[in-house]
Amino acid sequence: MKRFAWVGLATLLLASCSASEQLPVLPVETNFELIGPEGRSYALQDFNGQVVWLYFGFTRCPDYCPTTLSKLSQARRLIDFRRERIRTIMITVDPDHDTARRLQDYLRGFDEQAVGLTGPPEEIHRVASRYRASFARVELETGGYTVDHSTYLYLLDDQGQLRHLFRHDSTPQQIAATTRLLLPAF
Repeated sequence: MKRFAWVGLATLLLASCSASEQLPVLPVETNFELIGPEGRSYALQDFNGQVVWLYFGFTRCPDYCPTTLSKLSQARRLIDFRRERIRTIMITVDPDHDTARRLQDYLRGFDEQAVGLTGPPEEIHRVASRYRASFARVELETGGYTVDHSTYLYLLDDQGQLRHLFRHDSTPQQIAATTRLLLPAF
């Protein structure tokens, strides 16, 4: 019985902690300015007031990208009315292929609110390095190429501060539960 009392007390204490105590700000320069839909320039500040799921990927990715975007779609459905305060952003790691329009067309299959961003390869590399994301073009023996890339999902608060990194094996339930910590209760 005492064990259940301790578990209950620990749960109450954790629930009373603020998001900043549960999800401290990670020391990363998060800002960027890239090209999005209609060729418009987007900076991270344009999304202030929204919690952001940020992902580095590409439209021809055969596995990790569609899996992650599908998980985000599921996580969004698990969050109540506050899901409108979440924005998915995918920054391409294949700027030679992924135009802003191609990214938007691809993302619509997962989330109508998602924004795809591209830019000059050197700028994409600069932004990725700030987030400690990695990617490399790999030539295929059969011709063409693919892009090997890291698969972290970055959770940013409504002020653009990095608060959490999700691994590829995170479930939609884990993503939703952690994201809820950054959403106001009303």
